[in-house]
Amino acid sequence: MSTLKVTNLQKLDGTTFPVGKFGQVVQGSTSTIVNVTSSSFTDTGLTATITPTATTSKVMIHVTQMLSSDRDNEDCWSRLRLVRDGSGLSGLEWSKLEWDEAGGVGAVKAGGLTTFCYLDSPATTSAVVYKLQGSIGASGNNATARFQMGSESSFIQLIEVLAWVQN
Repeated sequence: MSTLKVTNLQKLDGTTFPVGKFGQVVQGSTSTIVNVTSSSFTDTGLTATITPTATTSKVMIHVTQMLSSDRDNEDCWSRLRLVRDGSGLSGLEWSKLEWDEAGGVGAVKAGGLTTFCYLDSPATTSAVVYKLQGSIGASGNNATARFQMGSESSFIQLIEVLAWVQN
């Protein structure tokens, strides 16, 4: 096996390569059951707060949300969105999660873990609150979006990605 040992690495223009690193890591979790029968977005109970150390820091958000949808005799699905400081983040709203077709017979139930990652740029050194909100996609016929069904846990991790620094 070969070993490469160097004192410095430089780009062709003579500058050094930037090095990035993580700052803090914050985790929030909940196992509190939340049932939503409205098409209006409602807090799922999953939330976490982070205070970036620099305005140039980014926040990597990793979500694992337990979600189940059910409805009597009709197609069912749920909606989910990521919220920062009380406002939904543009482009981070999903409207057809846990979709299941009824086929005209009986109650329909579908569920599982919904996961995603997103890299946000909050541009602040003040505390930032991230949370998940959900709703039912189609109302009527006992339609319900169930979060943390059976007291199963959901998680949100916030990882501060510090600004690139030069060696």
